[in-house]
Amino acid sequence: MSALAGERGRLAELSRGAPAVEETLRRGYDRLDGEQARAFRLLALAGGGAVTRDVAAALLGTDADRAEDLAEELVDLGMLDSPVPGRYRYPGLLRLLARGLAERTDTWAERRAALARASDVRPGAGDGGTFVRAAAAVWPSGPVGRRRPAPCAMTWGRARRWPSGAGGVR
Repeated sequence: MSALAGERGRLAELSRGAPAVEETLRRGYDRLDGEQARAFRLLALAGGGAVTRDVAAALLGTDADRAEDLAEELVDLGMLDSPVPGRYRYPGLLRLLARGLAERTDTWAERRAALARASDVRPGAGDGGTFVRAAAAVWPSGPVGRRRPAPCAMTWGRARRWPSGAGGVR
């Protein structure tokens, strides 16, 4: 949890001395249409690794072709990178911006539903499922069908009770 707290604070810390950092990143986001903006936010739920078109489709709740089209639009706009065809990742601080925007814009239920859909993607062939399961461990948990708890050292309930000064969630 302390690593996540550090990650969440990294963009804020950079912006503290120079508010132009977050403002500059935000300008790119503000140019996106509604569907692109939603894709930008929800793809960040997968964690820090590259996301395949199948994982993207699951996160976005659409088919793989539409997910790939949206991801490619974001690549063209400089909001995502595509190191190899069909795989996407965030450049630099944009993932932090996207995750922060997802927390502020999308409801808990929307984020959890996206992660639940993505956790059903068959792991293997580098599909990013590992990153999705790891990301699910750090987002607020709740009942989602018959899912097994995400493998993590601390449950969300225990993390919430952890003293806030020790890296716990407020």
